Amino acid sequence: MTIIKSKKKAAFFLAALTVLSLYSIKNLSISCIPPSAWENFCVEFEWFGMDAEKIERTIAIPLEEKIRGLENLVSVSMVCEYSKCYANAIFYKEKKGARFPLCAAVRELSATLPKDVQKAKIYAAESQAKWIFCAAFDAKKFSKNELEKKLKSPLQSVNGVSQAIFSGGEGPEIQGEFDDGRLSQKKIFPWECAAAIREGSAKSLFESGLSYSHAIESAAQINAECENGGLVFAKEAFQKKDSIVRVNGRECVMVSLKSGSQNQNIPITREAKKILKKAFPQKDSYKIIYDNGSEQEKLLLKIFSAFVQSLAALALATAFFFRSAKMTAAAMAWTGFDLLFTAAILSALKIPLDSAAISGITISLGLLCDSALYMADDCKSSFGAMAAASLTTICAIVPIAALEPLAQGAKNLSAASGIAVGVSAALPFFFFPLFFQKKKNKEKPRNFLNLNTFLYKIPKNLIRLYPFLYIFPIILFFFMPKKIAFNEKPSHLFAMAEWPPEERALLIDQEVQDYVLQALKIKGVDFIQSEARRGAAELQIALKKGAKRERVYEELTRLSSRLSGSLYIPLEAPKRRLVQSVQISVLGHESAACKKIARAAAALLSKKDFVIKNKGQLVLNFKDDENVFVAKPRKNFLAQNGLSSQALAHALRWNV
Repeated sequence: MTIIKSKKKAAFFLAALTVLSLYSIKNLSISCIPPSAWENFCVEFEWFGMDAEKIERTIAIPLEEKIRGLENLVSVSMVCEYSKCYANAIFYKEKKGARFPLCAAVRELSATLPKDVQKAKIYAAESQAKWIFCAAFDAKKFSKNELEKKLKSPLQSVNGVSQAIFSGGEGPEIQGEFDDGRLSQKKIFPWECAAAIREGSAKSLFESGLSYSHAIESAAQINAECENGGLVFAKEAFQKKDSIVRVNGRECVMVSLKSGSQNQNIPITREAKKILKKAFPQKDSYKIIYDNGSEQEKLLLKIFSAFVQSLAALALATAFFFRSAKMTAAAMAWTGFDLLFTAAILSALKIPLDSAAISGITISLGLLCDSALYMADDCKSSFGAMAAASLTTICAIVPIAALEPLAQGAKNLSAASGIAVGVSAALPFFFFPLFFQKKKNKEKPRNFLNLNTFLYKIPKNLIRLYPFLYIFPIILFFFMPKKIAFNEKPSHLFAMAEWPPEERALLIDQEVQDYVLQALKIKGVDFIQSEARRGAAELQIALKKGAKRERVYEELTRLSSRLSGSLYIPLEAPKRRLVQSVQISVLGHESAACKKIARAAAALLSKKDFVIKNKGQLVLNFKDDENVFVAKPRKNFLAQNGLSSQALAHALRWNV
């Protein structure tokens, strides 16, 4: 039974639906990786000059207690280091989202913290997440401040960008020199004065009746508003280099982007390249070091090429069996409209066209064409059978969505395949007259190839080749290249080196430079980007096409003897292993005892046969204690001057 029996009406409705579908798919998002079922957030606190143990007691433990009380929490982990605290929280993705409750918990904690703790940063990514896009600018031609003014606002406004970080180079800052004598007379501590300036109100400290009603733009502005108080003198200077970035030994300023979710990498990097090209039209102004979006696009194109090959095979099979160019064209047009309408529905439901969705449609290609072939063969008599077959197929596909927690992308694969099959079943009821209408009182001959007759007439020697037709596709599957998996080995190696926490970035940079110069001589290394900061350094080694990762890894490890710090180069585990990493945590109140147990456990595991056989890597994720000054206050002196030991400790830290 057909709903539209007129060919003109069918053509009109098909044209209208096609235009509507083309308009709808303009908003279809394209991604390589399916969207995650979780939301990842990082909360970052900074407390200048404070050691890790103090930060842990004051910030990390109370913050973890507040986060653990939030709904839909999967896990939370804390990292405390000198002057900084990171909290990584993972939540199940819900419609209402977890960002607002998390922000409320952080604000509640911030109200109880000391005034000199910097305002918390919250962004939608883990602190350990890698950059998805990196561009290097020559530090001699461009300053960090200039690049931030031109690029930070437009890059940060790109949809999906979690952070836009500018590292390396020197940046201007406003520095304040306090008058210790006047501060003592007024019984004001330096950190209280600094906190008042940072928060934008100087009225209570400087007795000038003025307050900051706008952002501070210059040191002169602070001096003008604080003139009557005379407690602080502000000046403009350059920051000390907290990180030094180099590419092949040449100092540069690095612009790096971090994504809130990996399925947004392709549109993010596309937009980032447009922004850079608009701001710096000259091609030699910058060099793109890493572009994960382009890598995902290449993988997506490989999957799409498999879809095109399947579509071509479907056309050849239809032509071979039906022996009719007109019938083949009608079946392919039918399938094409089905794919167009499916894409429009995916766009309307805000389901991205990712690798899983393309795979689902590719798997369903044969089922999509079935409705057209049924119509060509039996016409209206196939309506009921075709509808029942399509319904049973959809019922078999939909439960695949339940595997989403185990196999990321199963939900999109199920949705795309089910929608495509459903559309193919619905099309005959509307547009049958346009494609397969028969002439009255005239039976259409069955012109497809009859295999039984064909095999009966051909020589018996050729019949013996018939089983080979079944075996040949299997042979092709195993021997033809199939590099369309997402776990392809990337063209970069990431390395991390650790030093004592108090080691300065400048000294670390000198060691890393020597290491990079030797590493560039290794066969297969294209270029090396390095970033040295206090107590650590990160390296990104780009490999040439066809380079052997294992050999490069061995050479880089051998050269690590040139570094006084410890080098770690993570390698991907073999594909045959189900578990790629195991995390062991030691819990306790004494950090020294926990570290001792962790070292013993790592030493024991490293000697096991399965670790040696599979080239396993064990990493201890902690540093040695920082070297600090220890001062013992005199109780009598504190009592005579009305001071607490905490106030004296704050004053000493600020002076140091």
